[in-house]
Order: sequence, then structure tokens, then C-alpha cells
Amino acid sequence: MNQHFSRPDLNQVDLKIIEELKQKVMEEEGHYYFAYNLLTKDIIKLFMIKYPQCSVCGEKESINLLKETAIISVNDRLNDGFREREFDEVIKVLQNNIESFLHPLFGLFDTHSRNISDSMPLISLYVTLGRRKFDAHGRRSTYKGSFFTSILEGLERFHGIAPPTTSSYYTSEQSLMEEKQQFISLHQFLRLSESLFTEDFVQVEKYSTETDIFWRYVYSFNDKRYILVPEEVIYFSTHDFYEKPHDKRYILDSSNGIALGSNEIEASIGGLFEVIERDSFLVHWYSKSSPLRVEGIENIGNKNINLMIAYLQSIGYKVHIFDVTLESEVPSFWVLLELEDKETDEDRIALYTTAGTNINPEEAIESALVEASTSIRSFIGYQKLIYKGVKPTDFMEDYRKIKKLEDHLYLYSSPKMRFAFDFAIHTKRIIDANELMKKRSTYLNKFSSQRELFDNIINKLTPHHEVYQANLSSRTLKILGFNCVKILIPTMQNIGFGYLYQNINQERIQQAVQLNNLDGETEVMNREPHPFP
Repeated sequence: MNQHFSRPDLNQVDLKIIEELKQKVMEEEGHYYFAYNLLTKDIIKLFMIKYPQCSVCGEKESINLLKETAIISVNDRLNDGFREREFDEVIKVLQNNIESFLHPLFGLFDTHSRNISDSMPLISLYVTLGRRKFDAHGRRSTYKGSFFTSILEGLERFHGIAPPTTSSYYTSEQSLMEEKQQFISLHQFLRLSESLFTEDFVQVEKYSTETDIFWRYVYSFNDKRYILVPEEVIYFSTHDFYEKPHDKRYILDSSNGIALGSNEIEASIGGLFEVIERDSFLVHWYSKSSPLRVEGIENIGNKNINLMIAYLQSIGYKVHIFDVTLESEVPSFWVLLELEDKETDEDRIALYTTAGTNINPEEAIESALVEASTSIRSFIGYQKLIYKGVKPTDFMEDYRKIKKLEDHLYLYSSPKMRFAFDFAIHTKRIIDANELMKKRSTYLNKFSSQRELFDNIINKLTPHHEVYQANLSSRTLKILGFNCVKILIPTMQNIGFGYLYQNINQERIQQAVQLNNLDGETEVMNREPHPFP
């Protein structure tokens, strides 16, 4: 017998409940909606997480709107590292709204899974948004901590993909100059080689000052005012939400500098750490400057660090820890995993890089080790699925074949690429870990508030760099008690993926070598693509 399910008939009780729910939606000004199960009569209250670039409910960006969505904390004391709230407090906010985030029908995230990792839980969330698919990951010592960290990263990624508002400016630099508007040229972020445009396939368009693009307001910490910057250096996937001709891309930007926090300052600190981390590593990589090797790390008595190093050693890796801190003086470390048995372990990753930045040098090293210990097994499994029939030597023969993030990692799964790390592995600059902890405590326990800490880091940077903050927060995110920002420092080395799209900032490499008394070359010497994930 054929069976089929039809929509239950609406009775008078249902109609009355639906009318009341409609009234509630109006009272909440569209920030919430309700899912009413006609069979069970269950009602779920859900956040209205708006689709980026919605043509119906989208608002135009303005400076006033950016100020409205910013959370200015009245009590920004440092409670959890540089955080205002303890992690358990943040978890409660997410738990109270869990159906809004993770639900097969109504959630922002469709599903989640536990990834391949045996050192600690690695939880991944998956989203399809328009033409874009993305994932988010959480790594903590417990399943619960990893799960909620993945939701936080998912919210961060969601707000960094595309703007919740529409731009007030779609115009060219030439027109902005004629209108006497203050703006930052896209050329300050673009350092792609002219030879790129002779390739058979190019992922970006050629840019000129007469090209019409979208513009957004950012706040300049140097000038204490708002200024326009190209939208695509703020959001990393707007082209997936625009129709032609607005879907053109002139730079392949990344999520570098995007961070979530309980307020605007906290998010900005997190964004600064990420920009500083990438810049610190890449300056050493491209200039072949000898990093400072950290020895005796086990003697500082950090249980988590010692356990992760022991785990990595147990699966066959030697752990190199390098201090790569530069002029900001925010402790930054590079962790390099080197496979010990390179002869018989051909299916393993020979060389794997992670990094960490934090005001607490122990936490910076620990965060790099957490990423290394959780990611290494996951990528080993990933490369077996993705690179069937492709060998790392294929990339070695022609670096131009490296197109995406994973290709960078796969290249260095070959032990034949060890020569690219000689400048670091054979460094003669060595420091004892206990001495290092004293040396790198510039910001540790020196400030009582996030504002004090942030201002001190900014004061270290602004003599050498222009620092900008873009507020990516939606109204919904503010209601949840979070802000999302992106920190932009065009004079620092940004991360780029794909050999021809690394966007190497020659001026920054030269400046950093001279400013920090590094022993590398002021001309870019390391022609091998970076290994950073």
C-alpha cells in the first residue's frame, strides 16, 4: 500500500498559536523567529541569523551602524588570559541558543563530526552558504570544550565570509579622489607579480585605479578616524555572494586578522595576535633569518606542553620550537614537526608547521602545539583521499602547480623538501626556555584591563605601521554578546595560498630584517612556497 505524508491540518488552536508567535516576532524586531511543530506542538525560539547580502532585509553600511553594533565594555578586566569572560560563561550563552547554531533544519551549521585526532578532541562543523562551503574547527582538552570552540570559530568564519550590510560605495579610486574621499588604495595590499597575468589560468583580475569596486569603512588607530578600504581585503569570499559583474576578484585574501570577542577591544586583540603570528613566521621564512631555538622546554614545568611533545614524539616526530618574535614584542613561536624515520615512513608528513602568538609565552607555545598535535593525523588522512595519483614531487617540479592551502602542506610531506628548513634547523641562535619566559614577559601581568593591554600593543606598532580595524559584527552577534573584527596592517606580511598568490611584501621583509636586527637577507631569498596552514 502506498503511504504518503501530508501537512497536518491547522486547527483553531494552531492558528491562534501561530498568530501569537507572529506577534512575538514583531516585538523582537525580527531578531528571532519561531519553529512550531504542528505534530508535537513544540516551539523553538531561534536567532534570525541573516543571510549575507540579503536583498530584502539588508541595511546599508554607515559609520553610525558600525558604532551601534560595537560592544564597548564598561568592565574589561582581564579574567581568562586576555579575555573578559571565563570560557564557561561563554559556553552558557551558546548552550542557551544551541538550536540556532546546530540543527539539521534550522541551524547555521548543518552537521558536525569528530575529526581524526587521538591527542585531544578535534570537532569540525560544516556549512554551505550560497556558493561557498566552509568548515570550522575546535580543539580543547575535552569534547565539550572542543565542540563549543568550533561553534565560536564557525561564527567568526560566518562573519568573515561576506558582509551583513550593503556597501554605500561602488566606485573607483579615481572617482574617490575626485570626490576628495579619504581611502586606502588596493595597491597597498596588492603585491602580485606582473608575470602572474601571463599564466593560462589566473584566479584574479588585473586591477587599476579606474576599476569600480566595493568600499567599506574601517577605523584607523593611527589617525583616530574612519576611512574607506576595498571590501575584498576585509571579507574573504564576497565574490561567492555577488552576481556578475560584481563577482570579480582582484586579490585572494584570507581570514587572517579576523577574530571574535566579548567586546570590540577583545576581538581586536585576538585579530592583532593572528596578524602578528603570520607576519612573524613569514618574515623569517622569506628572508631566511635564523630563528631563536628554544631548548629545555620541559624544564618550565608546563604539564600540557610536556604531554603534547611526548605525544608527538611517540608518533615519530621531532619537535623544534623557535622564537620568531618581532617588533611588537608579543611572544610569537614557530613549531616545526620533523619526521624522524623518513626512509620507511613514506605515507607520513615529513615536515609540518604551526605557530602561536599570545601575551603569555607558555600559552603561545601551547596553542601551536595543540594545533600541531590535532592537525597532523587529520591531514595525513586527508591527503590520502585528496591526492590519489599525485605525488609531492609533482609540486616540487613546478611550484606553480600549488594552488590552494592544502597543496602547501602536501609539498612538505616529502622529506626531500627538508633543505627549505635548513636556515631554521641549523640555527646557531639558542635560548634556554626558562630564560626565554623572563625575556618574553613584556605584557604578562602588567595590565589590569583589555584597553590598557591593547593600547600598549598598538603603541608598539603604530610608529612603524598603519593599523586598521573593520567591525564585521551583525546585530544578531551583538545580541549574543560578541563582536567580530578584522585587523588590517597593509605594511605587514599577510598570508596567501597558491605559489603565485603569496603576495610577498618585499618592503616589509626589508623593514623587519633591519628593524629587528635579523641575520637574513633584505631581498626575498626563500623562493620555496611557505609551509603555513
